[in-house]
Amino acid sequence: RGATELVLIESALATKTQVRMTDSIRAGVMARLALGGFALVECTINGALGYWPEPSDVVSSDPQHTASTTLLSPPTDWPQCFSTSEVLKTLLGKRVLRGRRCRITGLPSDEDRTTMAAVEIAAADSFGNAERVHEMCGWQIVQGFAVYELGGSNGGMFVGHKRWWNQKPSGVWVDATPRIRGATELVLIESALATK
Repeated sequence: RGATELVLIESALATKTQVRMTDSIRAGVMARLALGGFALVECTINGALGYWPEPSDVVSSDPQHTASTTLLSPPTDWPQCFSTSEVLKTLLGKRVLRGRRCRITGLPSDEDRTTMAAVEIAAADSFGNAERVHEMCGWQIVQGFAVYELGGSNGGMFVGHKRWWNQKPSGVWVDATPRIRGATELVLIESALATK
């Protein structure tokens, strides 16, 4: 109690586990995986089951170039790049992300936001958000990756950020987790590699 600052250290030993915070503990920070390591974003955790980020949550088309100050979604020249970019096809395909279904997904509709109004949404925890939406709305959890183009790569490099979202009985995908600034549409790909 009373801690306003927290020292965090990145470690290869810090694999993903669920951690239950007791009601007597309040944490005002949450680690968010950035392309070059960890950054801090504000998030309140109090008595909730959550996940912590880990390096394997980000998969790059070029492991030697993972840092960028800008992420673009949808990628430049979408949807043509889906079929014309060999780099993107390789990332999404059987050798890397092993994608099943790929869709461009907008922000939740007004109706969806109303349905999810009672769901607590954490800005940096798509995994927990999808679980809570499932519990409260009954919508199926879809596990996969959000796909971004690395800014400045001229459509030559891409990354997948592990992310979970939901599917309504109608088959429509709903992603309740807030997106990066400026992204109203997000390319999502379902993948068996996105388990936790």
